[in-house]
Amino acid sequence: MEPEKRGLPIGRQRLRQEKEAVGHSAVGPYLWAGAVDVYVETGERELRAALERIWDDALFRLVKVRIVSPLLNGCIFRDCV
Repeated sequence: MEPEKRGLPIGRQRLRQEKEAVGHSAVGPYLWAGAVDVYVETGERELRAALERIWDDALFRLVKVRIVSPLLNGCIFRDCV
C-alpha cells in the first residue's frame, strides 16, 4: 500500500514544500526529527523554513484545536473521553 493511502506524511509532497503538520501523529514527528538532524548537519535554510512552518502549524493550529478549545468550552479531560 502506498504511504499516502495510509495517512502517513511521507509521499504526499516534498518535506521542503509542506505547509501543515499532516499525517499520523506518531510517524510525522519521527520524520521531522530526522529532518532536524539533517538541518543541523547541513544548515540548509529551505529545510529549516519548512520545519518552522510545520512546527507553527502543529503548535498554533493542532494544539489549539485539540487541547485549548475543549478547555475553553468547559470540557474537563475526564468528561471528554
